[in-house]
Parts: sequence; C-alpha cells; structure tokens
Amino acid sequence: MKVRAKKLSFPLAVAAFVLAVVLSVPQAVYADTVVSDEYAIRYYSGEASFSYYIDAEGTLYFAGSNGSGQYGNGTKGGEFSMPREVLQNVSAVADGKSGFAIALREDGTLWSWGNNEYAQLGQDTQYNNDAETNCILTPTEMFYDSSDAVTAVAAGDAFTVVLNEAGEVYTCGRAGDGQTGIAGLELSRKTVVGRLTKIDQSYFEGKKIVQIDAAENTGFALSEDGTLYIWGANDYGILGNGSADENEIYETPVRLVFSEKIKKVSAETMTVMILTESGDVYGWGNNAVRQLGVKDLIELSVTQPTQIEAFYAADGTEVHATITDILCGGRTNFVLDSDGNVYAFGAAGNGQAGINPSESTYLSHPCVSESNVILPLRIEFYEPVSLEEEAEKETSEYDGKAPVNVGKKIDVSIASLEGSIGDRTFVKDSDGNFWSWGVNLYGMVCSGEADTSSCAHPVRSTLFRIKNYDTDYVEKNYMLKPAIFMGCVVVIATALFIWAEIKKRKTMRMIRESGECARDGEKKR
Repeated sequence: MKVRAKKLSFPLAVAAFVLAVVLSVPQAVYADTVVSDEYAIRYYSGEASFSYYIDAEGTLYFAGSNGSGQYGNGTKGGEFSMPREVLQNVSAVADGKSGFAIALREDGTLWSWGNNEYAQLGQDTQYNNDAETNCILTPTEMFYDSSDAVTAVAAGDAFTVVLNEAGEVYTCGRAGDGQTGIAGLELSRKTVVGRLTKIDQSYFEGKKIVQIDAAENTGFALSEDGTLYIWGANDYGILGNGSADENEIYETPVRLVFSEKIKKVSAETMTVMILTESGDVYGWGNNAVRQLGVKDLIELSVTQPTQIEAFYAADGTEVHATITDILCGGRTNFVLDSDGNVYAFGAAGNGQAGINPSESTYLSHPCVSESNVILPLRIEFYEPVSLEEEAEKETSEYDGKAPVNVGKKIDVSIASLEGSIGDRTFVKDSDGNFWSWGVNLYGMVCSGEADTSSCAHPVRSTLFRIKNYDTDYVEKNYMLKPAIFMGCVVVIATALFIWAEIKKRKTMRMIRESGECARDGEKKR
C-alpha cells in the first residue's frame, strides 16, 4: 500500500513542480511583437528639448526637459528620458518653443501648462518675465468663449492658435509682432493677448477656415476654397510677399498672392510649405540648410513660394513622384508620394533626414552635401528588431544602437506624415504603425533605447524603454498572460488532485472489498 500511495501521488507532484516553476519565473513575460499595442503611439508633437505623445487610449505622455514645467506634474526642472503620463482622454496636443503645451481633450476642452511669460496659455494673464512666477505647472483649463467645439490647435514660439468647427480662428499670447492677428493693439515687446480671442472673420474675407498652423512668430489659416492667409513677423521672408525685410509685420491676416488652390499648409520655426490641389509642392522662408529642397537655390531667405520640382531615389537617380502629403519640420522637411515613399531634405547630420550622411554611400551623393540633404531624397526602411525580445535576452548587443537590422531592407508603405520638429519626425504606415527617426536626446525618438544619441534610420516608435522594462511591464498590464497561464496551471493541478483523490478512494474501496472477501472466505473455511 505504501508503494501504491507513492504512485498515486505522482500526478500531484508533477502539478506542484509545474506550479513551482511558474512561480519562480520572473514576472516579466515579454511580448512577441516588435512594438506591443500597449506601447504604440498615435500622435506626436515636440520641440528640440521636449516632446509629447498620445497613445491609442488617448493618454498623453511627456519626455525631455522640464525647464518650464512642460511635464505638467507640478514641478519645474529636470530631464525625463522615460515618457511620463500627463493627462488622459487627449485627442491632440500642440507645443511652443518657449516651453508650453496646449492639449485638446476628447470632451472638447482646452488645457494648458508650462511657460506663460507672454500669456500664451490663455489664462487671462499679463506679460510676466519673472521665471519664478510665470510658469503654470499643472494642466489648467483655458478660457474659451464659444459654444463651437474646437477642432484643431497650433502653437508658435509664444502664441497659440485655435480653430473651431464653425471655421473661426482664436489666438492668444505674444502679440508684439502681430502673432495673434488681432487688430487695434499697441504693439510692443510686452504686448500680449491674455485669453483666446477671435480674429475678425472679415480678415479671412468671410470664408470658413479649415486648417491652421504656426511658425515661430507667424500664423497661417487655410480657407475651404484653398486660400491661404498669413499674419505675424516676416522672419526669413516667411510672409511670402517677396520682401526680405524682417522688420515687416502683418498685424492682421493677409491673403497670400498665389494662383492655385492650396490643399494643405505646414509650417515650423521659420519655414513653410504648401501642397496644391494639383499635387505641386512649394516652400519659402528659411533655407539656411537647404531645407526647401530646390536645386541651385542657395539663398538663406526665400521670400515667395518656390516650387520643389524634382525627387530622387535612394541612389540619387531622379524619379517621378506624385506628392500627396507634406510635413514641415523647419530645418528638415518631408513629402510623401502616392506610392507611400517619404522624401527628406534639409539638416541631416544627426539622422534628421532618416539617413546617416557620414556613411560612404553619401560621400559623393548628388543629393547630399556635407551634413545636409539638399534635394528631396527617398528614405529607406529596415527590418525592426523586437525590443522586448532583446530585453528578455538581457544582452547589451543593442545598447546605444537603433533597433533595426540595417543589413535587411524592407518595403514599408507610409500612409501619412504625422509630426516633426525637424530634429525628430514621426510617420504612420498603411498598417497603422508609427515609425520615427532623428535626434534621440532624452530618448525622445521613442526607439526604445534611451541611450541612443540619434536614430539615422527609421525605427518602430514605442513608449517602451529597455532599462525600465519591469516597471513598465506592471504598469502596462503585461501580467495578463502569466495570470492566464497560472490560472490554467491551477485548474490542471486541481483536476489532477481530484483525479488522484478519486483514484485513491477507489483503490481503498477495492482494498477494503478484497479484505472483506478474504475474511468471508476464512469464515466459510
């Protein structure tokens, strides 16, 4: 019986062993995809030293320098290379070079935080250059006196532009160079508009506005009939009127003299691009690093729309391209063609153009001059490496490197150009995945590796960080898989236990019955 009892307990021993193994395994069970859905990005906005991201659930994250309270957590100062949560239920965000952010939440409300020296946060304040008191350190709802829902928000260096569903434009912030487009102000360095104020519709000739954008000190509004209106400072001739006088300003919106209907406008720092309905691309403003992508155009200031006429494959041969989208990053700019190819032009020394200009391929390339891409050059994509898998291996193979296999090119069809500050750029492919490249200061390219100084090739964008994986793992509910597995083990163990008990009782019953039969036999004898 003792021997038989040991045999019966074997299933229990197996179940106990499996359960012990499971419990001894580290809690991190790594995803089998390159970028887990829980870490995916669907919206980006940023500046040189800080960035914002929105994930698929509408949660807003911050990374980078918190010098003016851009984090929004009640503090000022410090740098954060791991994305930190700021707000939930956010649909869009805009930020300004001076260190502030405006978030449009899913309920249509606007929230602002960060530097408020020029009242750019729309909190009905005055000019205040005291760094100790002019920052708002937590998201605060903005004043907005309209019943029409906000549909878009843009930000310049120190002013904010808002568009509502009625096609009206509201602005606030620095106004000394006409940045707010509000008439009748006594313009000076300290002139501000303290709360969102509507630009008189007459300056848009009574037309409904369908798109807005902002350069450093200049605002843009595109009407539904394809007319572009501009106001503010004439940095590098960005007003587009043929004048290079940087002291010239438009106090209120002025119509751009242009013969074609405009489909889209994109502006950043002191450069602007437009896409016409016929698919032509024009640019003007700052051209210091050849960011307008026009052959033989070497002027630093381009004062009127100038067409970009030629596009080039990765090897430098000219190709036909039908352009469907544009994205102005300022010093590095991008266009997208109908086949899903992205072309970059401008500063490239730190991977901003999606290439490494120091590679031998580009030393005598017709589209590359030193650290600049001077003509629109097609970006190539490479096979991504799973960050979670590399973390699980606990190797240092990818420390300080972009997580792509540069030895294996892949075909990626880009569907849209999402956001850029020139230093770093984010795009979305036809499967809805985000890719990014450029200067990875504070890990803001979201390559998954915070120590990489730059990503010269596109990487799959992720809020994931190798060095913080265990913390992220718990926060992002990766316990689900191990919990299910452990639940299955418990069920199996319970079933084995029940089976063993049944077997044991059946055996004991048989023994008792055989014993009784034996005793009965002895009595009969």
